[in-house]
Amino acid sequence: MILNGNASPGYTPMPYRTDKRLSSRAICKVLVDAGLISAAQAGELLQKEPKIRKLLEKQGSGPSGSDRAGTMPRGGPWFIDTLLYLQLERLDQPSKKIDEDLVYKTLARAWKIPYQKIDPLKLELSLVTGTISKSFAARHLLLPLRVDEGKLVVAACDPFNDEAIKDIEMVSKLRVKIVLSAKSDIEKLINE
Repeated sequence: MILNGNASPGYTPMPYRTDKRLSSRAICKVLVDAGLISAAQAGELLQKEPKIRKLLEKQGSGPSGSDRAGTMPRGGPWFIDTLLYLQLERLDQPSKKIDEDLVYKTLARAWKIPYQKIDPLKLELSLVTGTISKSFAARHLLLPLRVDEGKLVVAACDPFNDEAIKDIEMVSKLRVKIVLSAKSDIEKLINE
């Protein structure tokens, strides 16, 4: 358990595990099913992912360029970085590019998880900074937003990180309700 940024005695952090729904292939399937990309584009994305991932890591944009070095798997929010890097046009609206909010909204619908665009002006700053440490938030890309009906609402770009969610519940003594939010929005607010 994490308290005020420190590990409790006997606490061993769990290795980061990816839920199958966050695999690169699963994300491509959701985007194909939603009509945002074609099956051929999905195949290209999967083929280009390793090369673009290395490029993003060299630029400091990928998981190795952060304090999460060596802990993040392929796929998930980091696969979405590959997708965004390619600036693909939408299959359903070719004059528009696929953006991060659209990807996360589409995933939220497929996973039946609420999506929330984070408004920094509506954040309860004491809740955000007092619930979990900045390093924990950055490592797991989780951001406490508010307490709603006795539950702590937490923004995540990986809503399946059960170990981190359990840690937040233990520290806050509240049940956690996850909302899906764009990775860049969460990172920006953690780093402010």
